[in-house]
Amino acid sequence: MDSAMVRAGEVNLQYFSHGNGPETVVLIHGYTMNARLWQLTMEKMEPAAYRIIALNNRGAGDSEHTPSEEDYSVESFARDLSNAVEALGLNNFTLVGHSMGGATVTQYALNDQSRLKKLVLLNPAPLDGRTLAPDWEETIRASYADGSFARGDSSARGPTYHHPSLKP
Repeated sequence: MDSAMVRAGEVNLQYFSHGNGPETVVLIHGYTMNARLWQLTMEKMEPAAYRIIALNNRGAGDSEHTPSEEDYSVESFARDLSNAVEALGLNNFTLVGHSMGGATVTQYALNDQSRLKKLVLLNPAPLDGRTLAPDWEETIRASYADGSFARGDSSARGPTYHHPSLKP
C-alpha cells in the first residue's frame, strides 16, 4: 500500500492506495479505527482491475487533527470525503463504508450521488444515531482515563483516533 496526503477542504487527510485498474473503490473506516483496517482487503483485490483508496478520516492515522468536537461527526466526515473525492478527481466509483464509515458514506450519497457508481454498507451505524444512556460521555471519558477503554486492533496498530477531548 502506498501512502499519500490529500487536501480535503480545511484538512489534510492521509490515504492508502493500491492498484491502478479501471475500477475505483473508495474505502471508509469506522470510529476508533483507521484506514489500515482495509490492508488485507486491498491486497486481495487485483491491482490490474482495481484502483483502491482507503481514506483516513480527520483525527485518524496521520490525517490532520482539529480541536473542535463538532469536527468529528458523520456530517463533517462526509464533507471531508466530498472534498477528498473532488481533490482526487474521482468519478464513477464504488464507495464502501464500515460501521460509522457506513453512516458517513450514506451521508455523502445523500448529499451528492453524481459521482457514485455503487454504495456498499458493511455493518453500518445508523445515520440518525443510537439511543445512549444519559451518562454515556462520562463513562467513555472515565474508561479512557483509567486505561480500560477497549480499542479494537483491526490491523490498526495502537490508538488510532485522536479526538482532542478523548485523550487518555
